[in-house]
Amino acid sequence: MTSQLPLALTPQGARPIGMAAAIVEDDGGGRVFVHGNLAYAWDAGDAAGRRFAAVSLMRIKAATQLQVAQAFAVTPATVRRWETQLAEAGVAGLMGERKGPKRKSKLTDDTVADIRLVSYVRNRWTRRLEHAAVSVAGRQRQYVRVVRVLRT
Repeated sequence: MTSQLPLALTPQGARPIGMAAAIVEDDGGGRVFVHGNLAYAWDAGDAAGRRFAAVSLMRIKAATQLQVAQAFAVTPATVRRWETQLAEAGVAGLMGERKGPKRKSKLTDDTVADIRLVSYVRNRWTRRLEHAAVSVAGRQRQYVRVVRVLRT
């Protein structure tokens, strides 16, 4: 028998995830080690890679859902949603949803132009009326009342 201490299985500065895994995240991305071996890695900004690593840790039973959620700084519901997205659509499902409208607007180009024109004219006239009210009223209290009435 040797008196050598066991070697550390995770890199220095890694945060443990359960009993078998550890995570290292920095400005360049992140890495997950399972039993000391690099299992998953992603670059900064690679949300799908990070989410895949989180779900995979649960799938191989290296950590529980709660442990994964804590390590990746999300809620357990988020991890559960990622797992469902991966099961339904594969890695493409982990890409994240597009921000903003999900479908094309039902407004025609003419309607959009009309709305912009009305908005422009209203804003222009509101500013002119506010300016006239200030020069006529001359006092702050009356100005506030006039502006309040004009904006309704």
